[in-house]
Amino acid sequence: AASNLWGRVSFAKVDATYEVDLAEQYQVEAYPTVHFFKHGYYEEYTGGRLNESIVQWVLDKSGPALTTVATQEDLHGKLAARRHGQAIFVARG
Repeated sequence: AASNLWGRVSFAKVDATYEVDLAEQYQVEAYPTVHFFKHGYYEEYTGGRLNESIVQWVLDKSGPALTTVATQEDLHGKLAARRHGQAIFVARG
């Protein structure tokens, strides 16, 4: 899954037998365990172990790479709702 999503999402591999406190914090009880982190929250993956199902789950969770807005008001709303440090590219025309 990581190679299929290279450049679109970041991955981290943790050895829970060494990082015991981290494993307890995120309730890792079996191996492998996959978590998706977004905006300070995480969700554990509970689907199948096939590459296609993991990739689809990550894509569903990460949302679109591009959003088209129809009006100037929609653009202002998106800009007002952005997170600190979030880059937004605006193209018109």
